[in-house]
Amino acid sequence: MKVYVSLGSNIGCRISNIRKALDELKQLGLSDIKHTCCIETSPILLPNSPSEWKNTPYLNAVASFTTDITLTQLLKQFQKIEKKLGRTEKKLKWAPRIIDIDILLTTPHTVSSTPFLTLPHPEILNRPFLIHLLAILEPTLVFSDNFSHTTKTFVEIAHSINAVQNLGNYRSFTIYPEIVGILNVTKDSFSDGGLYNTAEKAVSHFASLENAGASIIDIGAESTRPGAVKLSSEEEYTQLDITLSAISNASSSVKISIDSYNFDVIERILQKYSNTISYINLVQWHFQPHEIRALAQYKTKFIVMHSISVPPSYTAVLPVNTDVVQSIAKWSEFVVNSAVTNGIAASDLILDVGIGFGKTHYQNLELLRKLRNFRDAIAEDCAILIGHSRKSYINAISSQLPINRDLETAIISASIAQYVDYLRVHNVTDTHRACVTRDMITR
Repeated sequence: MKVYVSLGSNIGCRISNIRKALDELKQLGLSDIKHTCCIETSPILLPNSPSEWKNTPYLNAVASFTTDITLTQLLKQFQKIEKKLGRTEKKLKWAPRIIDIDILLTTPHTVSSTPFLTLPHPEILNRPFLIHLLAILEPTLVFSDNFSHTTKTFVEIAHSINAVQNLGNYRSFTIYPEIVGILNVTKDSFSDGGLYNTAEKAVSHFASLENAGASIIDIGAESTRPGAVKLSSEEEYTQLDITLSAISNASSSVKISIDSYNFDVIERILQKYSNTISYINLVQWHFQPHEIRALAQYKTKFIVMHSISVPPSYTAVLPVNTDVVQSIAKWSEFVVNSAVTNGIAASDLILDVGIGFGKTHYQNLELLRKLRNFRDAIAEDCAILIGHSRKSYINAISSQLPINRDLETAIISASIAQYVDYLRVHNVTDTHRACVTRDMITR
């Protein structure tokens, strides 16, 4: 049996909620799971719904899979997932919710009308976004029921009602990989230094990145551009502390990452904000065993980047004729071994090949071209992050200034998305648009 389900969320970090729900579905032993991107839609409300619900737009996606599990059992599993992700029962109909998983229809077609499950879903033809997503997911899928006497493909239905126009002004978001937004609160970063180095500006840009679809925001207080001025530990800590304090007072549901390679700064930040920080972006893996053991006590994930020098230098690079993928793979093996030996699980490590750090322009491009090879060469438990946004290797493609390199960055993001778990970028909006576009035409 093939089952088609919808996933929706309009509370918290909506894209993360849908991603978590899909991850949970993958644990149920289902086969051939496919899914669409997310699209943002206005909530559908009853006349007597609270007025504040109008300001809680949904993200919606559709997925399909094959299974031998009965529909009754599936429904129970979905309810368990919803509860696990934090959904509570609402007394009012169509109230905002963290996650909503609905069975839409099956093939072969199942017609069901019980207090617990009606198939096809009774609202399916009243939801242009569902018709649109199902038409994208499977163009030959046919809708058939005993009530409306409709037997048409969803593509036919979508075209007949002009589903795209019915969606109005909407945005699309990629579900995988996770998009990490960059928040530099520095004075001298290479493309945005000085733009967000006050608490007020940092909070404003943080909110912009969240609204654009970042599920993680990486905050850095010290520039690592070539020739950057190194901050003292106290200066870096103070800038991070001011920023985190301001952000903590704002309502946010995205995860926060701290970008630093100074152990003293990292430890002080984790001691004060251990409940706030989900990731530590270690720009350089140079820590002593006792420092790694100290970091292992915190419930965070660690992004570890390959680098030869920080800040990077044009002359401090890997040997020009080296096998760059093999070289970075060997480095990753060393990192994993030293981390695991000192208490950090491999599953808590995220490996960053270090685009722009310790490599020639050509080595950076080769790494991006061969990310699939790198993925095959590293420990299965480790995730991969690529931080390629606006960096100088793009000079091998275009002579644009850093602030004008978002087009190249977005195209590269879409090209490598299937091989990585995280993309760290300045322009979150363009990254989502590029990745969604690629998914649409390569489905």
